[in-house]
Amino acid sequence: MFGTGVLGSELDDGTAVYLAGQADRNVGGSCSPKAVVAAGITLALVVPSTLVAGLVVGAGRGGESIAIAFAVAVIPGSLLYAVGFSWR
Repeated sequence: MFGTGVLGSELDDGTAVYLAGQADRNVGGSCSPKAVVAAGITLALVVPSTLVAGLVVGAGRGGESIAIAFAVAVIPGSLLYAVGFSWR
């Protein structure tokens, strides 16, 4: 939601289409501030909610380690999702 939400104005005014058609001369350069903000917000919302949901479902049955593993596993996926939709 946050990853795709940061592109709203660029999609409306056609900037995203223009940028997609241009060659990227600065591959490996500095990251976009939009990507950093989208990744931070996504991590702040997804990781705690995954951890809490896992702890609630696995409560009393030794599911704490599985909940922590799921929360850790969500980190790279949410980072790739957020940065993939907001990288410029």
